[in-house]
Amino acid sequence: MNYGYIYETTNKKNGMFYIGKSKGFFNPNYHGSGIFLNHAINKYGKNNFHTRLIIYVRTKKQLNEIEKMCILIYRSAYGKKRLYNVSDGGDGGPLFQGHKHSDKTKKQMELIHLGKSSGMKGKHLSKETKEKIRKNHSSNSTFKDKHHSEETKLKIKRTKLGIKRKPFTKECIKNMVKNHKGMLGKIPWNKDISKEKIELFIKENTNKNLCKCGCKQFIVIKKRHYYTGIPLLKQWHQLKKGVKK
Repeated sequence: MNYGYIYETTNKKNGMFYIGKSKGFFNPNYHGSGIFLNHAINKYGKNNFHTRLIIYVRTKKQLNEIEKMCILIYRSAYGKKRLYNVSDGGDGGPLFQGHKHSDKTKKQMELIHLGKSSGMKGKHLSKETKEKIRKNHSSNSTFKDKHHSEETKLKIKRTKLGIKRKPFTKECIKNMVKNHKGMLGKIPWNKDISKEKIELFIKENTNKNLCKCGCKQFIVIKKRHYYTGIPLLKQWHQLKKGVKK
């Protein structure tokens, strides 16, 4: 029983060859998987390539050995430049298998990885290329013909303005006042309150409200206390056990 076969693919346009191997039975529609061969197929078209059977083989070892031999014969007869084959064949692995980079190539690769300037540096895309890119992005956009809702627009606006939460409503302020101990009556919630009134409030209450924890320190009056009320304790202070609020 045959293991695979060796084939020859010919470019009808320029007479170049490709020697390849494959498992199973001969398929005339399979021209090969070489890199340069595929570039040529894309350039000239699949119809301009013809593939013929060279020989069937019975084992994998024979398949590799005969492929190497055929590539060597074709290179000797037609020259290396007439073949699309890059490797010597038979390995079935990467094209660079068994080879080493020269010192010059290593140095070039090192320069590239060290941040060698891009090939596009100092160059600019033409208007035609920019238009192609724009059309490609617009046609592939998942948001095409869609619009943000008013709620989403508001969220985006708040994010860009740095607003992390909604402003306090009057109801929210009332709840804060209700739960705040030491409140001096209702909160005068008025956006038009002058700075003079707030400054007067601070002046009148400075050094007049002792902390209820027993530390005998005065509570520092701040602007927000005009709205929220003066607290019973200083910041980070706690009531001692047995002391009534």
